[in-house]
Amino acid sequence: MFYACNLFEEIPVRDRDVFIWNTLIRECMREGKEVHCSVIKHGFGMNDFVQSSLVAMYSRNGEMSSSEMVFGEIVEKDVVTWTSLIVQNGWFMEWLDGFRRKVGSGIQPNMVTLVSILPACAALNLLCLGEMIYGCGIKLGVDSDVSFVNTLISTYGKCSADGNGENVIRARSLFDRMIVRDMVSWNAMIAVYEQNRSGSDALKLFRRMLSENVDFDYITLVNMYAKCACIDLARDVFDRLPERTVVSWTAMIYAFAVNGHGNDALEMFSRMLKEKVKPNSFTFIAILTACNHSGLVEEGRKYYKSMNEGNAIGPSVENCACIVDLLGRAGLLTEAFEFIENMPVEPDAGVWGALLSACCTYENVEMAEPERIAEHLFRFDPQSETYYVLLSKIYAQAGTPEKAARFRTLMKDSDLKKTPGHSSVEICLSSHTLPSGLH
Repeated sequence: MFYACNLFEEIPVRDRDVFIWNTLIRECMREGKEVHCSVIKHGFGMNDFVQSSLVAMYSRNGEMSSSEMVFGEIVEKDVVTWTSLIVQNGWFMEWLDGFRRKVGSGIQPNMVTLVSILPACAALNLLCLGEMIYGCGIKLGVDSDVSFVNTLISTYGKCSADGNGENVIRARSLFDRMIVRDMVSWNAMIAVYEQNRSGSDALKLFRRMLSENVDFDYITLVNMYAKCACIDLARDVFDRLPERTVVSWTAMIYAFAVNGHGNDALEMFSRMLKEKVKPNSFTFIAILTACNHSGLVEEGRKYYKSMNEGNAIGPSVENCACIVDLLGRAGLLTEAFEFIENMPVEPDAGVWGALLSACCTYENVEMAEPERIAEHLFRFDPQSETYYVLLSKIYAQAGTPEKAARFRTLMKDSDLKKTPGHSSVEICLSSHTLPSGLH
């Protein structure tokens, strides 16, 4: 810590950006308040990215009142912020208890509060809390509010990604009961089907949206064509856009990325920069995904570095997950593990899961040992069957069947089942689902 502080002091004040402050905070567990004062003094006190790190820092030190104070000052509480709370000393559960007590004592939250909590419920798979929020919405009389219902649909969808079809049905029921729907409503319900591998239902709803002459934006069309692997149609829509914003550029880059057209995605990104369009964090997720899917390791490193330097965008946990997956797919497991240990944000299940998947591909048992990766994954999501399956496979490949059997037994005892894979094919404008293994 002494060395880190000395090194920080050598950096000119004008060069101390969000990323540098965030890194220092992560290193300053005991000198936190002193650093917090410096953060405020230099004008970074209200930066969401820095505030999330301060919340995590105070939580780790057990200074819950300070953690709660900073958390309350964050204007836009994203998933990273909520995740940093739930994994640090159970502070989130303390906050939840306080929230319940306030509601029980008659202090009613407003709709903005409810809508801000629902995305966290979805990201952390806390459907029970989401349904409690739904109940609060009914009592407040906002259960017919479009933005509230849209967020609730997304919550049910993300909490059903483990194969719980009942939640998809509930999401659709909410959608069907809506008197007024906006573009977000249609997108949310289509996304629910896509997240739960119900491509045919997503396509049916999209066609219904077109038949009802819903005034959709062209970005939605680009995304829809991309998800259906109709990359030429997506590009045609993009080329016809009268005006292109960072959102439309990002959508097209991502379309190329997820369909394996890495070089096209990089070329599109270069065109975007030449036209003086400033990329955002989502653009970098798209370009790093392109590098990931096409095995462009050096390019991925370059773009990740440019986030912190030329573009002054603090990397999100999603950006970091892309890098870990990129390194892991290339067999650079040690580098991937070291990257995680030095991440500027708290790694989540997606980050550790990417590394575990790479360990399975390259049969690296040592790195997959519970004390290295698995314990992190089970802390975030102990009910995910994917981790049990991967660990069992890794040990089976390594010739240790007794350990492989242990994870299969744990999976069985937890009543978890592997979700079977399947593919969708369209024949004569009708989608058909084929289970994996069918020949």
